[in-house]
Amino acid sequence: MEAGKDEIAGLFEDLLDEEDLPEDAEKYINMMLAHMNDEHMEDDYMGDEHMGTPPPPEAMADIINAILNEGDVSDTAAAMLAHLLMSPEQRDDADEPDMDDEEMEDGEDEIAELFEDLLEEADLREDAEKYINMMLNHMNDEHMEDDQMGGCGG
Repeated sequence: MEAGKDEIAGLFEDLLDEEDLPEDAEKYINMMLAHMNDEHMEDDYMGDEHMGTPPPPEAMADIINAILNEGDVSDTAAAMLAHLLMSPEQRDDADEPDMDDEEMEDGEDEIAELFEDLLEEADLREDAEKYINMMLNHMNDEHMEDDQMGGCGG
């Protein structure tokens, strides 16, 4: 099974190298690669313990710090991004941000838009790109679950 996934991932990566690939196809392939890599990425960052979102690789942490330093994001998005920078131990010790569901969703949407812009506009290191794809996939999965449950989450 693993060899098949690796072969498919290789085919998808070859397609991404093509210059005339339509944008929607590129987004779909990136989403599929992120989905395929999601479990592997969490294992790489967290070992076998799945304790929520893994902290970003150094290249991505630098990008998040730059975004926070610019101050061009909402307070909610800033708090969520700062939370990403914490280690799992720091997250355990920190108080959860005081946000209602609507603020949380708005913050996630703002971060998703930021991350999508980074994928399109920035020259990212591979580990940062994979992390962004993993995060977007994670956020899309949560929204899909909410939609399937009639929006009646938590």
